[in-house]
Amino acid sequence: GVQGMVAYGPYKTLGRGWYSLKINAHGDQYEALIFSYITGKKIKMSENKYKNGSYIFEINEDMPSAEIQLFAQKDSNVCFESYSLQHIK
Repeated sequence: GVQGMVAYGPYKTLGRGWYSLKINAHGDQYEALIFSYITGKKIKMSENKYKNGSYIFEINEDMPSAEIQLFAQKDSNVCFESYSLQHIK
């Protein structure tokens, strides 16, 4: 396949705290991240704890207009179904 975004959005302000992100996607060579165009802050899920099928991460400062992005690498096969983001504490 071609390198690029498989899924992105929606734009939402995420406040400080701990979050759980579960991604239902199948395939290889993809990166999930959360990015705020306003602050330029990026959180790569590969750099966070993965537990029980979810990424667990902390946001230390508010992230206005943040979006969840799923990026596929060149020559990868990725099927994206859904995601779930939950503020856990």
